[in-house]
Amino acid sequence: MSKKIDPRSSSQLPILSLHRLGCTSYFAGHNVHWIQALHTANRPEVSAQSWRGQILTVDGEVLTVRKQGDNLTRFRNHDPARLVAVVERTGVDVLINDQYAILRVGSFCFSVKADSGEPLGPCPTDQQPPNLTAEQIVARIRTHGGF
Repeated sequence: MSKKIDPRSSSQLPILSLHRLGCTSYFAGHNVHWIQALHTANRPEVSAQSWRGQILTVDGEVLTVRKQGDNLTRFRNHDPARLVAVVERTGVDVLINDQYAILRVGSFCFSVKADSGEPLGPCPTDQQPPNLTAEQIVARIRTHGGF
């Protein structure tokens, strides 16, 4: 696997950290939402749709994965330094579920977004206020992809 990580994207947090620098987004490519992780792990009909591959390169936030049959596909992830650290410890074999945009490496989950050529953009870091109203919950889902 080749790698090229932008030093500005490197996380100084431990590898088991749930959030990169406090990112609060659940849109594809940012954080894995626990419901999606559970669906891909515990629902046979969902996990049956997952496919195996190998990470070939990580270049900034873009990762290239080889599917079976030597087809290549590219994804984006907001924390490539953490992804590389996990891959270096567990190997390049991955399991990807396109429905929930989850890439599994060993016991770790990463949210990925199919690469369209556009960067993911900055990670929001605002914290969820306590006692949200129904309207605030709906607004947070629209701006953060979940809560």
